[in-house]
Amino acid sequence: LTVLAYAREPPAVRSGRWRIPEIILHLLSLLGGWPGAGLAQTILRYRSRQPSFATLYWGSVALHFAVLLGWLFWLQPTLSAY
Repeated sequence: LTVLAYAREPPAVRSGRWRIPEIILHLLSLLGGWPGAGLAQTILRYRSRQPSFATLYWGSVALHFAVLLGWLFWLQPTLSAY
């Protein structure tokens, strides 16, 4: 879904059609679509050079990894009982 949202943007910019707001792209990334967002930014070269956009994107990636590491650290005592 995130890749499709990113793929829709460049043609919309060129033709002057309605664009997806940045906040929606960031929400898609935050809701778990960060791998697709990174892939789309790399392949389409879209929004990959805007510092403010990149900062929020990498912040969502860092948040996902922090939650994953926190979950693994919290789960670790339970796993060591087996």
